[in-house]
This record gives sequence, structure tokens and C-alpha cells, in this order.
Amino acid sequence: MRLCTLVFIVALTAGCARRYRTTFEPVCPPAKDSTTVRMQPGTPASIQGEVADRDTGRPLSGGVLTVAPSTTMIPTDTLGRFAVTGLTPGRYSIRARQLGYEDQTATVVVTASAGAHLHLALTPRYVDRCMEMRPVRTPWPWWHVAR
Repeated sequence: MRLCTLVFIVALTAGCARRYRTTFEPVCPPAKDSTTVRMQPGTPASIQGEVADRDTGRPLSGGVLTVAPSTTMIPTDTLGRFAVTGLTPGRYSIRARQLGYEDQTATVVVTASAGAHLHLALTPRYVDRCMEMRPVRTPWPWWHVAR
């Protein structure tokens, strides 16, 4: 009886190694930066800020921001900074575009006594940011016959 039990246990454990399949999934870096909007009392009727990479936190130069409801387009400088002045009080939608990054849109409220400071964190496109792959073991369904 003991020998049969031992053979059964060995047969069960030997078959377990083949009951898993290995697949690969991308590993994306964690976010080091985020988009923030805050009121800035010293600058009435204006929007100032900067555009940065979400994964590294580094400033992005050469981006273009579109201010809606107007069709104003503002480029960023070499440090990723921008400024929009002479706005009327109200709600504005700022859309940032940068080559190699996903578009980001933020809503900003500007009053006659206070402007806004906007920090936009753009996410790199999927192909550019998730290059590392890691193996993932998943069990086969119970009805699957290991080969």
C-alpha cells in the first residue's frame, strides 16, 4: 500500500512541471511625474507652466500647446516652459502635443485676479516605453492534458 501511494505522489509531482505555460508581458517603467493644475494669484488672466516626460520627469522642448476655445498655438521653449497671457476670465482647455508622446488635455480656470500654473506630464507612446519583457507563468486549465 505504501509503495502504491509513493508511486502515485511521485507521478503527480512529476506532472506538475508541465501544467504551466510561460508567456511574456511588457514591463513599463513607473510614473515619476504627474499632471498638476494650481491657481497662481500673482499673474492675473494668464496660464503659465511646463511640459515634462511622465516616466523621467525631464522637461520636453519642441512641443505645441493649443488653447481652446480660441485657436491659439503656443510652442514650448528649450526647458519645456510656456506662457499664455492676455486671456479673458473663464475656462480653457489646453492640449499638449509632442512627437513620440501621447496627447494630453487639461482644463484650467482663469479669473481676473488669479491665473493658473499648469504642469503637464506626457506619456511616451507604448512602443517607446515598454521595451523590457518578463516571463509570466500561468496554470493550464484542469482539463488540459499536459504533453
